[in-house]
Amino acid sequence: MAPASKGSPPTSARSASRSRRSKPPFAAWLEVVGGLLLLAGLGTRVSAALLSFAMLVASATAHTGFSAATNGFEYPLTLAEVSAGLALLGPGRLSLAAIVPATRDGRLREVLA
Repeated sequence: MAPASKGSPPTSARSASRSRRSKPPFAAWLEVVGGLLLLAGLGTRVSAALLSFAMLVASATAHTGFSAATNGFEYPLTLAEVSAGLALLGPGRLSLAAIVPATRDGRLREVLA
C-alpha cells in the first residue's frame, strides 16, 4: 500500500467519504420523489403517508424547541399534519389520478390515487 501524501487523508477515509456522497439518505430521496408525486397527483395517499412519517421523525430527532426561526419543530410538524391530511383525503379533482380514465373495475385509478 502506497503511503498517502501530506495533504490527502488516508485511503480508507477517502473511500468512506466517497461512499457517503454516492448514497444520499433515504429521507432526501423520499422528500424529492414524494414531493414530485404529490405535485403531480400520483400515488398521493402512499407518498403523503411516507412524507408525514418522515416529517414526524425529523421533528422528533433533528429539531429542538418550537419556533421555526430557531430550528424548532413547528414547520416540520405542520408539514406532517398537511401530509397526513392528504393521505387521509386522497387526491383531488385536478390530480392526474382523477384525469386517468378508470378501467371497468376502477383498479387503475385506485392504484394511481
